Amino acid sequence: MVRKLKTEKAPKDQVDAAVKELLALKAEYKQQTGQDYKPGQQATASPAPAQSSASSAQSSSSPQAESLFSQVAQQGELVRKLKSEKAPKDQVDEAVKTLLDLKTKYKTLTGEEYKPVAAAGATGGEDKNRKERENKSEKQGGGGGGKKGKGDKASQGKEGSGGAGGSGEGQGPKKQTRLGLEAKKEENLADWYSQVITKAEMIEYYDVSGCYVLRPWSYSIWESIKEFFDREIRKLGVENCYFPMFVSQAALEKEKSHIEDFAPEVAWVTRSGKTELAEPIAVRPTSETVMYPAYAKWVQSHRDLPIKLNQWCNVVRWEFKHPQPFLRTREFLWQEGHTAFATKEEAAEEVLQILDLYARVYEELMAIPVVKGRKTEKEKFAGGDYTTTVEAFISASGRAIQGATSHHLGQNFSKMFEITFEDPKKPGEKQLAFQNSWGITTRTIGVLTMVHGDNMGLVLPPKVACLQVVIIPCGITASLPEQEKEALMAQCSKYQSRLLGADIRVKCDLRDNYSPGWKFNHWELKGVPIRLEVGPKDMQQRQCVTVRRDTGAKVTIPEDEVEKRIVAMLEDIQNNLFKKASDDLKNNMVAADTMEQFQKELDQGKIVQIPFCGGIECEDWIKKTTAKDQDLEPGAPSMGAKSLCIPFSPLKKLEPASTGSLPVRIPSAESLSRHPTSRAAVLLFYRLFAKMSDKGLSDEAAAAACKDGDAITKDFMMQQTMLRVKDPVKSLDFYTRILGMTLLQKFDFPSMRFSLFFLGYEDKKEIPADVKEQTAWTFSRRATIELTHNWGSESDESQSYHNGNSDPRGFGHIGIAVPDVYAACKLFEEQGVTFVKKPDDGKMKGLAFIQDPDGYWIEILSPNNMVSITS
Repeated sequence: MVRKLKTEKAPKDQVDAAVKELLALKAEYKQQTGQDYKPGQQATASPAPAQSSASSAQSSSSPQAESLFSQVAQQGELVRKLKSEKAPKDQVDEAVKTLLDLKTKYKTLTGEEYKPVAAAGATGGEDKNRKERENKSEKQGGGGGGKKGKGDKASQGKEGSGGAGGSGEGQGPKKQTRLGLEAKKEENLADWYSQVITKAEMIEYYDVSGCYVLRPWSYSIWESIKEFFDREIRKLGVENCYFPMFVSQAALEKEKSHIEDFAPEVAWVTRSGKTELAEPIAVRPTSETVMYPAYAKWVQSHRDLPIKLNQWCNVVRWEFKHPQPFLRTREFLWQEGHTAFATKEEAAEEVLQILDLYARVYEELMAIPVVKGRKTEKEKFAGGDYTTTVEAFISASGRAIQGATSHHLGQNFSKMFEITFEDPKKPGEKQLAFQNSWGITTRTIGVLTMVHGDNMGLVLPPKVACLQVVIIPCGITASLPEQEKEALMAQCSKYQSRLLGADIRVKCDLRDNYSPGWKFNHWELKGVPIRLEVGPKDMQQRQCVTVRRDTGAKVTIPEDEVEKRIVAMLEDIQNNLFKKASDDLKNNMVAADTMEQFQKELDQGKIVQIPFCGGIECEDWIKKTTAKDQDLEPGAPSMGAKSLCIPFSPLKKLEPASTGSLPVRIPSAESLSRHPTSRAAVLLFYRLFAKMSDKGLSDEAAAAACKDGDAITKDFMMQQTMLRVKDPVKSLDFYTRILGMTLLQKFDFPSMRFSLFFLGYEDKKEIPADVKEQTAWTFSRRATIELTHNWGSESDESQSYHNGNSDPRGFGHIGIAVPDVYAACKLFEEQGVTFVKKPDDGKMKGLAFIQDPDGYWIEILSPNNMVSITS
């Protein structure tokens, strides 16, 4: 009925009444069945309440099984106790071994896996919600553009557990689908980037955090890069191949310095079905250790060299940092080349040949200028002799980003994997091969988006655009005769055929359920280089109108010149994008000779070249020296400088050291011998870690951003802040005994396995006795705390919650006003509370930060003292 009324565009009051009746029926259905209504689902009886006793976890088990169950539970507690007390490793290992033996006996006896009491009857919903919460932190401002009036999956995010009356499985309010961007690149780069890649239909989020679906619009960019690079490396004699994605532990750990760098990111396969593998198997983070055992078999003589192989594949690096689509992901696509030569000269030559190709990918295809150079000893590829790199600059963030790398591995890996050959010049002697490895990834797509994109969306260089031209018919009205309409459509198709014949990637958007204006916005958002408009008047005048995505310029083109003019326009767009980005890089790249000048340029978001001796200790010193004092307000970015590369074409030559110059001088002979990368004319690029803005919002801008709310909002109030907690016993003790709050009300949701605890500074005597009155009273209190506990989290050792004060930063803290901060903190110290900042730490005196059992920050402040702090 509701659908029928909406289709017929019935009056709003009729639709509202029908919707109200539908919701009432669904509520009645849920009350009767215990389940949400789903179309096509058969009604079932209400589920039985969750059992909590050990006997229900071991239903119909024998006394012997019950005894074993108890032993496993006790041994599990012992393991947890030993770990929490940081007992010696051998004690913990012995306890774990005993626990596993007991679990094996239990399974043998009962035929079932042992499950803790808290896990009995679990359906896996908690795991799913945890993944959704993890992924939600990545999406930020996600939500895709879609058709008018239709829902879009990308813009219908699911809310996490909690909320005033919501559950871990509840669905939040449906978000509106908006075609355009709601964030500005210069104001909020992170939100802008998230919206561009989703609304331009480049990615879709996935239920494994850090992994993403590459949609055709972005994958076509990767295909363009692949086609160009593959063609060029074949000219160098490189052949494509494929090696397995799995690598044994023994092979991975063969090159120690190599694995040390990748160890934190390696993903391991430890089980097949329910069977533990005899030895864990790694998923390749890179393929040196996968490929080189085969190289050792294939190379016997100098005649077997060189080997030049490349593979296009995926790799997995389980980054612990906050994932960002394209830029930092746990799985990504790349090409990796692995070559072996008889001489160092041959290998060194290829390193630079490949680096030049990477520069061409960025500059010729993607219209992005790069700086070519050599990585420092600190930043080079683990296990290699030296690393060369191309670096791009993103002015919106004041940061540079590594574009691609070409490594000379020397003989390090050939020695480890015994890749040797007989040299005819030295009969009987085995020689080690010289090796290179080189790679470029789908990070390129993220760099392209951030460099060229604007506040209307993506801007694609024509050479990598999936579509170079989109043709849109205009001027179709209800009064336009059908014959003229058909002629207009035919003319659009004619233009398409002609442009296809000129080898231009083109498409006609002939959809009749969208207006021309909507289509203009849609294709601008997706970054199509040229829009070609055709209307009835254009046909009469034998012309068409083109609109450039890069400048917005409109150009009228005679019908018979379309192919020639558009080919030239595409070339001009490519060149214009490169020039604009090159000017941007040039204007933001400077040289500094003094520390004062260096700091000043960094604070302005510049890339800075400085004198450098090549030493790792010097690089660490520079980073530490340029880091700003966080002091507190906590969570301020460190803003330390990080090296990019030793550029092959420096901005200026080194000058003799003078008073006030950087304490990193022209290297001595001793320094040169200790640091092979050092040269007498070396300069370093540095970038700012977290430079977002030189100053905050002005008073005028803040006032202008604030608007009067609707009259209805005068009765709104700040009622609650929700925090997820692992162990409610510890949290309730902290908020009542330590902070002096009162438990106002507790709500349990057995079918969804979670509880809510509301606390606040209220008199216990005022809490109503009647449950319904108590609920209404609780939700009318100001500034309460809602603690949400998902059942079983207290016994899950892997469960913890992010407090928002480390990357990825988000939620900050709650604040508690007290009469005397120092007196309160003295009490907290006596009670063993964890401090983030004590009252006299840092510049903000008389202000403290403590942590609750889950690590959430709580500001302790005195209202009167805040006057002096804020002034």
